[in-house]
Amino acid sequence: MLANGQTLETALQKLLNLLYESAVEDSAFSEFIKTLAVASNSHFAGLEIVDRQAANRCQWQENAAFGLPLDIVTELNATFLAHNPFVNLVADTATEGSTFVDSDVISRRHLKATLYYNEFMRHYDFEHVSGMYVLHNSDVSVIASTSKGRLAGPFTTEEKTLFSLIIPHMQTFLGIKQRIGQLSIDRDIGWELLNQLNYGAVVIDRQAKIVRANPAAEAITRAEDGLSIVRGRLHAANSGARQALRTAINRAIAAYTAVHTFSSRENVPIPRRSGKRPYQVEIMPLRHPQQLYVAAMPAALVFIHDAHRGHRLEVNSVMQMYGLTETEAQVATQLAAGKSPEEIASAQAHSLATTRTLIKRVLFKTDTHRQSELVSLLLRGLDDDAGRLS
Repeated sequence: MLANGQTLETALQKLLNLLYESAVEDSAFSEFIKTLAVASNSHFAGLEIVDRQAANRCQWQENAAFGLPLDIVTELNATFLAHNPFVNLVADTATEGSTFVDSDVISRRHLKATLYYNEFMRHYDFEHVSGMYVLHNSDVSVIASTSKGRLAGPFTTEEKTLFSLIIPHMQTFLGIKQRIGQLSIDRDIGWELLNQLNYGAVVIDRQAKIVRANPAAEAITRAEDGLSIVRGRLHAANSGARQALRTAINRAIAAYTAVHTFSSRENVPIPRRSGKRPYQVEIMPLRHPQQLYVAAMPAALVFIHDAHRGHRLEVNSVMQMYGLTETEAQVATQLAAGKSPEEIASAQAHSLATTRTLIKRVLFKTDTHRQSELVSLLLRGLDDDAGRLS
């Protein structure tokens, strides 16, 4: 029997119901974590992501932790997780789909000598620890773990059996969440609109690997004129530009877990072998994730501007998406191409006052308030329900 007199079958069925419900309803996952803790007689349960490419490589998911206040989870992320022996000692030998308890990893004597035990585990009565490697590869691990207090005793055979039965379902759940996240690229980033750009647009994940590249980006990187794709990542031929690009991308990925707007962007010039004007590469984090995102989820957006290519959005598409007249759509697309109101007025043979009036009408119709917000909306192509930048 498990805690509260539950049978293994009853506890497993309840957990599975909550787990698969949370695949489409994010709020249900916190209830799943709580139920996992109760079923295993634990006073803490949580989901930890070990991202080996990130600056803060170990992070408890704040919406997936039960038994500690949110501020303590935040402090834990910032201080103790780097010293977690259950991550550091198991990482090289663990296999995806495996489970462990503390005694499998480290002896009690050695555990009690660690900073992690003395500064964190003992303080919160985390005397016994279990873990499940839901995902584990060279880039990232996703570990579901539970902790018991001293009086609760070690994990029982039935509790260990429960963990081994639930882990394949957690792997299925994670796969579903990743597929849903991939679909959100089309919806939230407006991939159909980005495909129409005449400059490069690339979506990258938390490992800086390319998830999507529009036709313009594919053409630019195929030309290998200073910028290419190497092992699935953007690669600058110039060593200085390569380091600057890598740093900017890493900063955008690090910002992925914070709330950011499109003002959080960096620009990196990339010299070209042909001697043409450098590419201007613009990197920005995508919006704050509201669900469990790991590894392959889109984390940053990269624009590649080539001065020798025309920058345009299809006027007809912008007219249809935002209900603009042809003249308004022409103004909007030129703003998105980086033109100033003065340049637009000259190109359209309008007075500057007329152009500013047209811009105001476009802002009103798109429910935006500043030109920068309008440009971000056009480039991201948010769906009609969102109607504006998140």
